[in-house]
Amino acid sequence: MGHGPLRARLSPYYVTLIMLLLWLISIGRAAAGEIGIVGATTGSDGVQTLTLVVEEPAFDWPITVRRNDTGEPATAVRIDVTPLIGPSARPADHQRLLANGQPVDQAALELSSLGQVVIRLTGTLPVEGDFRGQLGVIVDSRRTPYDIMITRRKPANPPKAGIVGLSSDGRLAMTTDRAAIDWPIMIRRDDTLSGDIEVKVRVSPLAGPSGILFEPKLLKDGKPVTEVLKLTPLGQESLKLTGKVDVEGTYTGEITLETGGVPTPVTLALTRTRPDFDLKVEPISRLRDEAGADNVSLQVRLQNTTSAEREINLPMVARLDRVDASGSAPVDIGVASYRVSYVLPDGRTPPEPLRVNGDAGLDLQVMIRGLNGPGNYKGIIRFTAVDRKPVDAPFELALRLSWLWPAGAIALGVIVSLRTKTEGERSGFFSRSLVEKRVVHQLR
Repeated sequence: MGHGPLRARLSPYYVTLIMLLLWLISIGRAAAGEIGIVGATTGSDGVQTLTLVVEEPAFDWPITVRRNDTGEPATAVRIDVTPLIGPSARPADHQRLLANGQPVDQAALELSSLGQVVIRLTGTLPVEGDFRGQLGVIVDSRRTPYDIMITRRKPANPPKAGIVGLSSDGRLAMTTDRAAIDWPIMIRRDDTLSGDIEVKVRVSPLAGPSGILFEPKLLKDGKPVTEVLKLTPLGQESLKLTGKVDVEGTYTGEITLETGGVPTPVTLALTRTRPDFDLKVEPISRLRDEAGADNVSLQVRLQNTTSAEREINLPMVARLDRVDASGSAPVDIGVASYRVSYVLPDGRTPPEPLRVNGDAGLDLQVMIRGLNGPGNYKGIIRFTAVDRKPVDAPFELALRLSWLWPAGAIALGVIVSLRTKTEGERSGFFSRSLVEKRVVHQLR
């Protein structure tokens, strides 16, 4: 009974205290609710979401944390993030949360009234698709979640890096007559998009004749290429393919450029030929001679225009035809039968192979035997050497009968004529004697 008046007197104070506590709690909740992420959207289910779309593997996402009230004092805020998980449960590579440029597990911020701070979420998306995670804003031990999603899609206008000098069929081709290969490769970026791009370059072995493999080395500034190339807009890099190819033929393989995880193969075609015959063959003069002679001798001169000694094989008569030149144009009428031998100017038989000193010449007689029929001939002498292309030198022959043949024919004609005349005179004498006898007999 004695406590009734006291309770009556204290009850207004209880009510006031309870209201004050409720007001303070509401202020705290209001303060927590006034700190959020700029650009977040709220779905019908109340879930707040942040999204980002990128076209390149690497991403650098600036996230702005803002306080939207004018209360005092500064509010402590912490930010955390979960790993981003993409297609086939593949995580983002090198994911980092940066505050003031430094990687942190949680970003600790101090936000004054109407203040804001930018943090960054960086990393690399290994494949195309959606990568999902969650970012949390923690104020007064209360965590507000934000669903985050980064979508990597195919670039609408991707950076372009290609090889300079491709043919119309998209191949890179080279022809060389040297065994040592030194093949310049120019890689160029053809776009003006901002930022550098990374290009991985790989070269496969080149397959040649009979399954021979040529394994080239890819060099930059004389050193093997072991790292990716970085190309600025419209930038380029010079590389070289080197190695040694001893066997002639065509070798094919691939060089692959990988940009943004997309490989682009280009066919390589290397043709290894023999070098040209490096001795000069002087023109062979047209030869006039007698048919049926022991031999027809062609004078051949070789000139070594280099300073090094050269070895060559003995030349061969690759073709020799008899031609009919009576018409407006020569016509082949048959292949001649012949034999060939060689003689040096001093009469010796030349060795095999022939050696020609540097900056010097060599004279050689090519003896052709067995040409008995008179007429016009044309042929080709072929010169060869080890690891050299053959070279052909044309020649012509005009063979006539020996002067003994027409002299003999004239003498035979004279003898036949005289004999015919003598026989005729003798026959006339006997005819006149017979007539005279008959006339005398009739007169008697």
